[in-house]
Amino acid sequence: MKKWSIVASTVMIAVAGGIFFFKTYQQNVIIEDTYSYLQEQGYGELIEKEEITTYPRVSIDEDGDPRFSGGYFSFVTFEDEPLVEYVFGYKEEKKQITMIDFRQKSSEPPLKEF
Repeated sequence: MKKWSIVASTVMIAVAGGIFFFKTYQQNVIIEDTYSYLQEQGYGELIEKEEITTYPRVSIDEDGDPRFSGGYFSFVTFEDEPLVEYVFGYKEEKKQITMIDFRQKSSEPPLKEF
């Protein structure tokens, strides 16, 4: 009995670690892609990579509840526009990063389906 509980615990820890690793990997990829995109567009001097934040991509279900829909958005605030956040994400058909929207800076994550 002890053997099975040890095996079950090990499997649960491995699965939880894998999920955490995959989410962290997704966040790091969108941060890297956003930073590279901004450098290509000539905005690299206005932002540090460490200042790019991420929020989960969510959609609203039929009950009005937010649901994680896979992936992340990145948010960038430039030094010369401290009250505006620019939202970047992947266009599904292009698989490349692009600016999606901008908004007044807020502490609440967006609930916009992309």
